[in-house]
Amino acid sequence: MLNSEQFATLNQHLNSICHTVPYKCGRTQTKDYDRKLPKLFQYATYGELNEAIDRGVERGIIPNDEEQRCYYQNRWFTYSSSICDQYLFDAQASKHNLDLTGVSLLSNDSQYLNYTLNKPLVLIDALYKQEARNFRYHRKLRNRVFFVCHSFVSPDRESMLRTAFDVKSEILEDYAKLLSNPSHKLFDYFNSRVCDIIFLVENLDGTLEYGFGSDNPKGSIRLKQLSTKLN
Repeated sequence: MLNSEQFATLNQHLNSICHTVPYKCGRTQTKDYDRKLPKLFQYATYGELNEAIDRGVERGIIPNDEEQRCYYQNRWFTYSSSICDQYLFDAQASKHNLDLTGVSLLSNDSQYLNYTLNKPLVLIDALYKQEARNFRYHRKLRNRVFFVCHSFVSPDRESMLRTAFDVKSEILEDYAKLLSNPSHKLFDYFNSRVCDIIFLVENLDGTLEYGFGSDNPKGSIRLKQLSTKLN
């Protein structure tokens, strides 16, 4: 887990590179790719990650393929953003056993996003199945909160949403309040594990909205508007 100094450093670093990280869509998480760079999440900076990819290419372990390079870059960036989310959530919720993990949607089509907003459990099911294909699956699945970011303005603005940690802090504060309600329940899934999903959406007019799956478990995500806009 991050401490306050590590969070500040990573926050600054991710914001400085978010405009250069390629948007990756259409490639699911794959154990074959992950095995070729097993220390993917141990690199402290984007520069260290790219150096490791270059070394893998030079040694013939990683193909000199732009799609695979983008896969690693996006996976590292999404994960690094999610551990910042975890830090923010831990500061808001005094007691919990939830793991916040970043995830990129497989499609940037607006109809796909609207479908998942209406049927969040369908997306949760797909995300857990994706997790099950990971070569680290020998570990027990954790109690997960999937944090999904999407921009209707442009798909590549997803990286900006991922690093909008001031906005996310406000969202996670609201989510912690929801969890503190004794009558509130998360989704049950996979052998008594619990899960939920948080959406952060940028609309065409630049307004930001967010919502929680378990806030309306039998229906669509109920989005709330934020007063903030991205630059």
